[in-house]
Amino acid sequence: MRNKMNNKKTNRILINFSMLLVICLLILSGCDNNNGRKAARKITGTKAININIEGNNKIELYGNYITQEVYQITLENNGRYDIKNNEIYTEVLFEDGLVITDDHSVGSFEDEYDSDQNSNKIVSTTLSDFNTLNTIMLEGLNQIREKPDSITRIIGAKTNVPSGQGITSGIKVKSCYKYKTYFSETLCIDTIKNGKHTTCPKNEYNYNNGQGAPIKISKVIISDKIINENQIAPRLIITIENSQKNIATLPDNFIGACTSNGEINKIKLETAKIGMQELSCNTKENIIDLSSGKATIICDLDDNSNIEQGGEFTSVLQLVLSYGYSTSKDFEINIQRK
Repeated sequence: MRNKMNNKKTNRILINFSMLLVICLLILSGCDNNNGRKAARKITGTKAININIEGNNKIELYGNYITQEVYQITLENNGRYDIKNNEIYTEVLFEDGLVITDDHSVGSFEDEYDSDQNSNKIVSTTLSDFNTLNTIMLEGLNQIREKPDSITRIIGAKTNVPSGQGITSGIKVKSCYKYKTYFSETLCIDTIKNGKHTTCPKNEYNYNNGQGAPIKISKVIISDKIINENQIAPRLIITIENSQKNIATLPDNFIGACTSNGEINKIKLETAKIGMQELSCNTKENIIDLSSGKATIICDLDDNSNIEQGGEFTSVLQLVLSYGYSTSKDFEINIQRK
């Protein structure tokens, strides 16, 4: 009898210990109380490509001495979209007083730059052309990647300034690329005309932090589209902003953001859905004009067959904007010959 009691006591201790261990593991893994899964990290922000230039920005020359300088140019993807190999175009321009001598990305440090090319300008039409390391994608931020993906190009240049003169020179880098804005948010929708709003406390949603892209959906207002005297369907008034105020183009003309060819500051509405149902928006051929830096579109749910009759419900609004975009960076270099 005593052995049986001891066994029961031992079993209870083991069970309690096991439960405590499970609770500790759940806490350490960051699980929530609803489904035991770790909450997904939401990608926000209003940046895409960021350009960094490193090197000597103050050069002093003595007599007829000519210096050889090395500059490192880095492109970082600070947004959410994965830029593919052929979706980016980059120009690197060295201004007066500097002449490119070595392009370390296409050879060794001793290889002299091809004299047949423009000695002050380098143009790259792909990612792999920019750094010749067979880079085929500049990955965006996601649940796994928390730090920006980047590629680097190292370029050598010699000074070319007459004796007794000083000038302000520099490096200008411009990159143009395809990009997308992904918007996915749960909204509360009321389909009762003049009814009491119990489940849906508000009809305006603001998204000031952006969606991990330079063009953001900043506001969604849920308005009414009257179906009959008792029922309404959702009408969504959506505000879109060019947060970085750089040049945007239609996605197939992304190089035009650098060259100013074709229409600029017009983007494409690629997807507009509420739940699994398509929205009808007041755009012409899905083109949105951002010439003023901001645009408002109105989207209706034309197919009302699946709307919950006379009630309130939640559903996910999905929007995808597609466009070309530009980023530029100037790096000032002061050259003085003593």
